[in-house]
Amino acid sequence: MIQKLGYSSGALLDHTAMSIRCIEILQRLCEGTSSKDASGGIIRPLPHPRRAISHPTVLPHIVQLLLTFDPPVVERVASLLLHVIDQNPCLPRIYLTGVFYFILMRHMIQRLAAHLADFSPRLKSNTRAIYQYIGIPTINYPQLEGELFCNNYYLRHFCDVRRFPNWPVKDPIAFLRDVLGAWRAETDKKPCKLSYHDALRELELDPANIKEETEEAVIRRAYYQLSMKYHPDKNPNGQVLLLVPHKYAGYPMLISTIRLESENADLFGGKKQGGVSEAFARCSSLLSRDDSMNNELVVNVCCHVTAFFTVSTKFPASRECIHEIPQLVRDIVRLLYFKNLPRLCSQAAACTAAFCDDYWLCVNVYENGGLFLLLNHVLAYDFTLDESGVEADESTNSQLMLNQLSLLCLWALSRLARQHEASSTGPLSSAEGGTVELALNRLVTPHITRKLLTLADFSQPVPTATLGPLLSEGGFLDPSAESGQALRRLAKLLTTNSATPCLIWDNQCRAELTGLVDEQVAKVVKTVCLLTSYFSPHRTHKVVLVRAHRNLFARFFN
Repeated sequence: MIQKLGYSSGALLDHTAMSIRCIEILQRLCEGTSSKDASGGIIRPLPHPRRAISHPTVLPHIVQLLLTFDPPVVERVASLLLHVIDQNPCLPRIYLTGVFYFILMRHMIQRLAAHLADFSPRLKSNTRAIYQYIGIPTINYPQLEGELFCNNYYLRHFCDVRRFPNWPVKDPIAFLRDVLGAWRAETDKKPCKLSYHDALRELELDPANIKEETEEAVIRRAYYQLSMKYHPDKNPNGQVLLLVPHKYAGYPMLISTIRLESENADLFGGKKQGGVSEAFARCSSLLSRDDSMNNELVVNVCCHVTAFFTVSTKFPASRECIHEIPQLVRDIVRLLYFKNLPRLCSQAAACTAAFCDDYWLCVNVYENGGLFLLLNHVLAYDFTLDESGVEADESTNSQLMLNQLSLLCLWALSRLARQHEASSTGPLSSAEGGTVELALNRLVTPHITRKLLTLADFSQPVPTATLGPLLSEGGFLDPSAESGQALRRLAKLLTTNSATPCLIWDNQCRAELTGLVDEQVAKVVKTVCLLTSYFSPHRTHKVVLVRAHRNLFARFFN
């Protein structure tokens, strides 16, 4: 091929003439295979000649012919490139061939030559070499030092009315807008924080070793080496160094925000956004009795939010805010429905007990089925675990957690009943729904109800975010404390058989109570209405039992 192209009219062509002939052949191939059809539609795939010329192993060598600085060659290469890049997918990456560096002229030629370093001489010795693209630093023009370019004008010359009087302005409004914007940018411009010596250290250079006569060459070489090392196209992992200044970029704004908030006189008096209640409502709706469907994060959010509202009941202002969110009390009480989450149920029982410090919150607990949901856990108590003397841990013994939950529910029931007794009027004693005491009399007998009411006589603990203070030594539920012993005696009484003049309680009574409570809990969870129908667990003994004066029982034998 070279022998055939290298002769013209029997004469041997030189390198320049041969290059021109080859480029012209390639140009004719491109002209004969258009990148668009007759209707102007783009042809895909690209015609084979254009695709072959734009291949990464071919195109760089064609572009590098610009470095010959031979006008006929440069002209034909530029014309060929116009054909090749037309509708070519390689266009976004053509800058990597160095075409823009090679084609620029005049003042930039020296800067570009310095930036290209030894590539031009190296190309003469190895024509198959391919240029490795490296970004070029800003080129400064000595003639433009101190000039400010705005819109389409250099402002210093534009203001020179002697040399350029009545200079026409094409779009005065746009020009004025750009001038004001440039003025504002100049006034807001801050001095560079990077000094000359700091810049040298960034380039990994020692300022003491820089000589004035070789300064520019040394700096350019260092810049070239770092560009090769950290350029994202050459080394994707090199971005770590470039991202270091942005590692803590948000901290100044964060500190400013904290200062603005802390210096705000109304910091604790502004309108709350309700984010806690919204998060709790969202997470509580995702809970399930199927452990496989529960998310640990959702359960933890519900536990923490419930603990938050437990502590907030200590403050009257917080209780007033809870009054304004009736849905909140219902969501917390209904957490007791999820028996498969004993830790969450224990937190909900403690929160329910804390709500009963306030009469109207106590009303909400009762109206949302708190009585049945609390009773639902009481009969799970196992007194043999406490009396066995064997040390148990919550993480390994699930019954220990169930026992603690039963005691917490008993305590909450006593608070619920005592709060009602303290105020004999109101929704808790309505004729339609009956009182809490009457409901408990019918469900667990008057004898147990009286014992529940006496539990409220003990000194009540201060609401805390965790259950530790309640269960710790000396706490309200501690076995060595008088209140803990009373709770355990009552829980044992409810889970064992008794036949005394004051109480008749056996397995059949507990089974009937469990069946009724489960039925009512299911209705409470599915509906919002208050369930008002109660029955006496002693109906199974109606043939052999008679209720005497002051709730005493007697057995008659035939």
